[in-house]
Amino acid sequence: MRQRRIGRVKRVVGNGGAPVPEGVSPARLSRFCSIEGKVRESFAVVKRSVEPLEDFKRSMVEMILEKEMVEVGELEELLRCFLSLNSRDHHGVIVEAFAEIYEAMFSESPLIS
Repeated sequence: MRQRRIGRVKRVVGNGGAPVPEGVSPARLSRFCSIEGKVRESFAVVKRSVEPLEDFKRSMVEMILEKEMVEVGELEELLRCFLSLNSRDHHGVIVEAFAEIYEAMFSESPLIS
């Protein structure tokens, strides 16, 4: 049986009015990322994760939907922000999550045959 690694990851959450979980202290991204545009008014939240790939994908998709990000530049900005907020230990899984989302959004072939 493969052991699951529990790591601390920083997830990006929007400013859509959803309450922040008790005991979590969000930080405004504009303090940590040199970002502009749609991601600027969002927050970073530290979270423990047993499945970082799924958590990063979920967080990215939430941001993309909430902020209505459809331009390649906006998505690249989101990726840069995730990378700058998280340890290099998590960069591989962040890029993997981003690549899966990017491919799903911009793939020419339909997801359902």
